[in-house]
Amino acid sequence: MKLQGTRHGRLPEPPRSGLARWIFVVAALVAALGLLVGMPSVASAEAVTGTTTFHDATQSFQDINPCTGDPVTVTVNYDGVFSYAVDPQGGVHVTGTTAGTFEVVPFDPSLPTYTGHFASWFGESSSANSDGDWVTLNIKLRGSDGSMISMNVVVQFHLSGGVLHVGFDKERLRCGS
Repeated sequence: MKLQGTRHGRLPEPPRSGLARWIFVVAALVAALGLLVGMPSVASAEAVTGTTTFHDATQSFQDINPCTGDPVTVTVNYDGVFSYAVDPQGGVHVTGTTAGTFEVVPFDPSLPTYTGHFASWFGESSSANSDGDWVTLNIKLRGSDGSMISMNVVVQFHLSGGVLHVGFDKERLRCGS
């Protein structure tokens, strides 16, 4: 996995690794869904806020081990909280946090199974002429053979007047013992 620096003139891409990409996509979808179904009209003269908390959510999906390329089944169990605020002018601030356990089981039973923990956070602030988005993700897994997988992802971009002023995504993957 390569480390990427600032990219002028275009938005950062979601993480390429399956495990990080999944967390990134889930956070974005839950945030968008929460905005679409949970946000009242912004026509009032007061700020509107809301929070959704959930516990013991479970997702399973097939992916690849980012260190070996071997096919795996990933099961994630997590808790989270998502909040939003809308000001009377239509500015929006959304934030969410999830944390939970990760289990990575290879299709080949002779390979190690990985278990561990993850935590992620995202936020977005938007107004009539600016937008800022942030995502962080940390995954720590230990294999049944004593090996480990550690992944850290940070994505950030800021637009003002339609111009990208800050944009980067950094991924760090460590594999080994």
